[in-house]
Amino acid sequence: MDTRRSRIFVFSVLFSFFMTVTAKSQTLPHYFPPGVIQANKPSQQWAEYFRYLAAMQKAYETNSDDHARLIPVNAIKVNGVIDGQKIVLVLDHYVRLPDGRIRFTNFLGQEIITPAELQVVVDWTMRSLRESVDANFAFYGDLRKWAIEGLVESGIGLTAAELDKVLNKPAPENPRFTLSELYWLPKQMEKKDFIPREVHLGYGPAIPGAIGFTWLDTGVVYLTPIGQVADYLLKAPMVTKHELIHSNKVLQSIPFSEGFDTEFFASIPSMLSSDDHINLQFHSYVPDLRELAWVFFGYNYKRVRKEVIQFDAAGNLFIDEKKFDHYALMLNQIKAEYVKFFPKALGEFYGKIVLWSAMHHKLADNRAVLWIMMRKMYEPTILGGRENTARWLKANEDNIRVDAEKAWELSGTKMEEGKEGAMAQPMLRQLALLLGVNIDNETEVSRFLKELKLKPEDVMKMSPEQVKGLIWQVLESKMSGKGGR
Repeated sequence: MDTRRSRIFVFSVLFSFFMTVTAKSQTLPHYFPPGVIQANKPSQQWAEYFRYLAAMQKAYETNSDDHARLIPVNAIKVNGVIDGQKIVLVLDHYVRLPDGRIRFTNFLGQEIITPAELQVVVDWTMRSLRESVDANFAFYGDLRKWAIEGLVESGIGLTAAELDKVLNKPAPENPRFTLSELYWLPKQMEKKDFIPREVHLGYGPAIPGAIGFTWLDTGVVYLTPIGQVADYLLKAPMVTKHELIHSNKVLQSIPFSEGFDTEFFASIPSMLSSDDHINLQFHSYVPDLRELAWVFFGYNYKRVRKEVIQFDAAGNLFIDEKKFDHYALMLNQIKAEYVKFFPKALGEFYGKIVLWSAMHHKLADNRAVLWIMMRKMYEPTILGGRENTARWLKANEDNIRVDAEKAWELSGTKMEEGKEGAMAQPMLRQLALLLGVNIDNETEVSRFLKELKLKPEDVMKMSPEQVKGLIWQVLESKMSGKGGR
């Protein structure tokens, strides 16, 4: 997924280490289920994944609002450093008692652990963070280069080096910004961009499967025990990497986080791992990756599931192990193509993020850039191979064009009360977010409009140009106040 060959080597060494040492409580964090293993066969990995969930969910996953609320007062805090950046690790539900003992709390009770067990938790979490920072940087380190190459390929008449130089000049429209800043091109990525200021080891919201979460633009990340065990089973810190992508302001930041599917985009590097045989096939965040594999590479994931799952006996799945292993290895070949595809697709998106955010809104599809870029780079094969599919597309070209034009005209109309207003509404939404207004709170929205000297009935009458003027005012005030982005 990220460093690929070197990562596979590192984790093969780790696997050998964990399988040969004595299974003491200090080897893995104390909340790992006894006997948890990293399976080599894809089908066994799937089975172990279900077993770990059964062993941990009641104690470590918030599954309803009926759970007692947990407050991390008196939590043990550890100061650390990753690549020269300071970071605070907050162990939310580890408390040092007056007599010096360490108490740990989960949803089923409390236990006393030793200082050595606590140190294992700290070391494990910090190591996972360091590996995730390195892996994410290995994947995204050339993002600005990809973005500039994408702009060059659009035919602007400059080389990549020439364009990069121009982009660092002041913008004619407003010299306080460079052209890069004006058009929201990504800056040169650094490792520190993936390092949050504060990481909590605690429990997630009452959402099934929420085993890690992040508040954008805050530098605060939550990891969970159940997420750490998932990372171990999949032989790489998948959950941790996902959350550190969320926390990276270059990749995900208000207001443009409203213009694309942040969960899908944060999942991309993890889904390309050849060690993980579960998430690309089943995870709810990436249905488009499965459909793209079907349309362009002939991997019919629905048929695969039917062939693999022989019978569901009231929650007990009987599977064809050989077929699951076979299709998992086939999917790895598709992942290798995705590794080639995503630098182009991500460069296109982040190089034209304003355009693509608008396009996503117009199409009501926050992942549309991937489909369009995939069609530019690959031929569909869904109708029995590339040649058969190409023949059918050619024969139906006129009908497809007519339907596409109708769909384009109709897309984005559900919000309309006049074309100008339909275009201005999402811009006002971004402006509210930029000002830190809770757009789901009517009182705050009313106050927000009052500050801008607007009435609710005026909103639908505003033109995009009028909203742009308001955004410039906000940006100017932020730059003169707290220093801007």
